Amino acid sequence: ALQATEIFFVGANGKIGKAVCELLLAQTDIKICIYSSHQALKHPRVSYTQNLTDLTNFKFVIIGKTLAPGAYQKALSLLSSTSASPTSTTHYLLDYTVPFFPLVKNDNERVKHIQIGVLKVSSTKFLRGHYDVCMGTAQNHIYPCHAGCLLNLQSGKEEDEVGEIDINEVDSLWQRALSNGLDNIAVDIVY
Repeated sequence: ALQATEIFFVGANGKIGKAVCELLLAQTDIKICIYSSHQALKHPRVSYTQNLTDLTNFKFVIIGKTLAPGAYQKALSLLSSTSASPTSTTHYLLDYTVPFFPLVKNDNERVKHIQIGVLKVSSTKFLRGHYDVCMGTAQNHIYPCHAGCLLNLQSGKEEDEVGEIDINEVDSLWQRALSNGLDNIAVDIVY
């Protein structure tokens, strides 16, 4: 579980982002700053900004929307400027976009860009090998959207996935995923 009091969220007004925000606001006391000009989510712990450089004020940034890499580079350049304190905290870019494109160099000590939108498969009976090769995942890893389609197929669900996410179904779908050997990848975060 993410141990944060506040996060910066790019893509929070999308289908997945909206569901993530609703779950975070319902289950935690977290404050969310959303990068968007459209204020879709009205909540006392939600604020909005149109300035992407504001992400440098947050230890945790959730990325759920692909923007031009240059936009992130420009915002993140503030962290490497001479005015930034060398003892400042590490900033974590937790990215669930598909496909995943690295935004920072691996040797950047100030910013860790981590792909969180992928599941690992540990089952010997459900999915083995490469599934999303065209999307660049490692062996025995799968994107959640693909895994969800397969779980729905397995359970005989024939409705499409168009429309809003029913957050009341999230826990039961996650339990089905776990029972089939799917789980989150390990993420190394220093608090």
